[in-house]
Amino acid sequence: YGGAVWVTGGGEATIRDAVFTGNIASSQGGAAGIGTKGGKLTVADSVFTGNKAQSGGAVAGYKDLEIAGSTFSGNIAEGGNEDGGGGALMLGALAKASISGSTFSGNESRTYGGGAIDMRKGSVADNSAAQLDIAGSTFEGNKAAADGGAIYNTFYNSSAEGVEGVNIAGSTFSGNSAGGSGGAVYNDGAADKAGKGGVITVTDGTFEGNTAGGSGGAVYNADGAKLTVADTSFSGNESESFGGAIYNGEGSDLSLTDTTFSDNTGYLGGAVYNNGKLTVTDGSFTGNSSEDGDGGAIYNEVELTIDGTTFQGNSAGYGGAIASMGKLTVSNAEFIGNSAEGSGG
Repeated sequence: YGGAVWVTGGGEATIRDAVFTGNIASSQGGAAGIGTKGGKLTVADSVFTGNKAQSGGAVAGYKDLEIAGSTFSGNIAEGGNEDGGGGALMLGALAKASISGSTFSGNESRTYGGGAIDMRKGSVADNSAAQLDIAGSTFEGNKAAADGGAIYNTFYNSSAEGVEGVNIAGSTFSGNSAGGSGGAVYNDGAADKAGKGGVITVTDGTFEGNTAGGSGGAVYNADGAKLTVADTSFSGNESESFGGAIYNGEGSDLSLTDTTFSDNTGYLGGAVYNNGKLTVTDGSFTGNSSEDGDGGAIYNEVELTIDGTTFQGNSAGYGGAIASMGKLTVSNAEFIGNSAEGSGG
């Protein structure tokens, strides 16, 4: 634990203007970390490059963790068990973590998920006290062998603990990739003993050029999870399966407000695939495509409500803008120049 630094026994530590390069831990936290019995670890204006561990290639955070103005690049999580992810950072079930003004680039999870950040999961985990806040940060070119090219989330809201899952504000995700689903972010639906779905709120974000070998080129919102997105753009994301930008799973809740989707590509749902509840308000879908499938912008299986949204220049086999198999309600919307090779241009 902690190839260079490990904080435990109620201790508190501050790391500032430091460089960690090529450190290795056989278990967790290739460079540094804080255990469940630690107090708080603060990292500021520091650089973590080429560190390696089974999980948390650079840092493992199992208690209070604050990261500001720091850079994580080329760190690696080798894997070994279901918590063997997080090329840069692994967060435990008691973690209350904040990340601001930081950059995560080229980190890799070689076996499991979370190319940059992974979180505690499994039938013995209790994530009810865990929370992660991210602000003004960049995730670029991170890679996961499985799900979540940049982030794999298992944290959720807990009124008893006063926590709110994961909040991401003013951050950019570009060129991240997953061998599985969720090119940038995978929001798990039931990953701890309570079986509660992950909760993520995204505001003022950018998702560009992320790719998934499975579904959800940018974000995969798994069965039973909740995702709220506002004032965010999704452009040029791509999945090999459903939802070029976002996949919304069975029983999941997805809310999109003042959000734009352009030039995303997926087999069903060039921009969004919905198998749960989806609400779109004051958005725009432009130039999205499902070249060999249906729903150039949105493919709906269950429930879709649209208000004040524009669909322009989207294309698909059927349903150039929208293909719906479920309940669809549209109001105050505009459809311009969409096209379908089959029916429903």
